[in-house]
Amino acid sequence: MFEMLTRVSLDDLSACRQVSAQWRRLTYEPAFSALHCRRRADAVVSGYFVQGMARNRYSATFVSMHPSQADADPSVSLDFLPSAHVRVEAVSAHRGLACCVDADADAAAARPAGAGAAADFKILRLSVPTLRDHLRCEIFDSRRRAWAHGAMHWLRWPDRVSAAEDIFAFDMKSEAWRLIVLPPEVEDRTNRWAGKKKLVTVEGKLCLVVTVDEEAEVWVIADYGRQQERWEKKMAVNLKNLGMQEGRALILRDLCSSEVAFFNSVYRVIWYDFWRGEIAEVPVHHKCIQEVFKYESDLVPWDIDENKI
Repeated sequence: MFEMLTRVSLDDLSACRQVSAQWRRLTYEPAFSALHCRRRADAVVSGYFVQGMARNRYSATFVSMHPSQADADPSVSLDFLPSAHVRVEAVSAHRGLACCVDADADAAAARPAGAGAAADFKILRLSVPTLRDHLRCEIFDSRRRAWAHGAMHWLRWPDRVSAAEDIFAFDMKSEAWRLIVLPPEVEDRTNRWAGKKKLVTVEGKLCLVVTVDEEAEVWVIADYGRQQERWEKKMAVNLKNLGMQEGRALILRDLCSSEVAFFNSVYRVIWYDFWRGEIAEVPVHHKCIQEVFKYESDLVPWDIDENKI
């Protein structure tokens, strides 16, 4: 079954994960992603958009998670866009849809709806009006469908009065929102851990990564959306050896899997295997990396007449 699953498309893979707990577990095995991309090298790209700014101009570079795709042709690039000053606002990590804006814009996110329906998508735009007295929410829905976990998530800044932190969850189906409190152990150390938190998705679950004193802790929400919803500490990893090798310029950006983390430093990005202590790095032309977006997509033939754009 493992051999079969490594040969299916991304849309089919998403559907296969819903078949059984066994199939889901197989697709999240540490070796699965690299093997899947290698066997479908002509049909799947997987990696990150790394975005920086120089001379008041944004630029984004794609870096592959797998060496076999490093020299892929054609490479993933945003150079075809009509404007030279484009900022990536949001990326659908597993469905190949990126939301880009020219110059200034507000927060937005988008992704296709269900498996096999690449033309269906939903866009959420949050903005602050001129009077700045409320938050405006606009939704474009090409066809009414569900969202992963039913919600999108943002880690909010600490409250000005109480200093408490939480997660803003917006349900795309009901168009309702709620706040998810952080683990009490994290809240107890708010001052020490300020600015050291990152929301990520690991094996389809919402996780909070906290780094402090050369250690990274990973917390996962169990029974999401249910009455018994709770935070569980998944693991704690010592980053002292990595820090000694790479210095203090390292910033943890994402968890590629339960075992591998993605960092950026000056002019390079780094994949770090927690358990093996192995490092893989790729140089980029950005000295100061501002944002990183996980990106995975099937390669779909371009069938649009460029003369009609």
